[in-house]
Amino acid sequence: MTDNVVNLPTADAMVEAIARVCHEANRAYSASLGDYSHLPWLDTSRDQRESVKDAVRFLLRNPYCPPEELHARWMKHRLAASWTFGHTKDVTARKHPNLLAWHKLPAHERVKDSLFKSVVDAFRFYETPGPNACLRHGAMFQQTQFLCCLPEGHTGPCAPTHSIDPIEIIRPGEKVANG
Repeated sequence: MTDNVVNLPTADAMVEAIARVCHEANRAYSASLGDYSHLPWLDTSRDQRESVKDAVRFLLRNPYCPPEELHARWMKHRLAASWTFGHTKDVTARKHPNLLAWHKLPAHERVKDSLFKSVVDAFRFYETPGPNACLRHGAMFQQTQFLCCLPEGHTGPCAPTHSIDPIEIIRPGEKVANG
């Protein structure tokens, strides 16, 4: 007879999940403002996904980082990747209208950094299993650590057992399938 083992997410899987929520929250917020240019998480470039995960890791290690510092960090990475200011976003030409100092951003753009930080903060004390933890027949975790305290690159024997369905944003006037 085999033990009933529930696989739980590793810290890396949790960073991925938090990054996805951050991205999708930003995409939904942007859509509420009429900007439908953001792709779903799985359709974004690998570089974009890594950038979001890097920001999540940074905020988990730096809980008192203000949103304006998060924006400055994002700008630094964009500028290092040869992006420049442009009045409209153009991925091909690497132009972005938010490559401005925090105080020069419109208020609705500053909300994005605050929203990102709030999502990460909401997950900050999510309990994740330690490297040898598993749940057997309803037993308590053998070992528990908070996600914000896990070492860089932590991986454990547990892996996520499911994927999240893509989030769809319905534009005004569109019909909802099966609904």
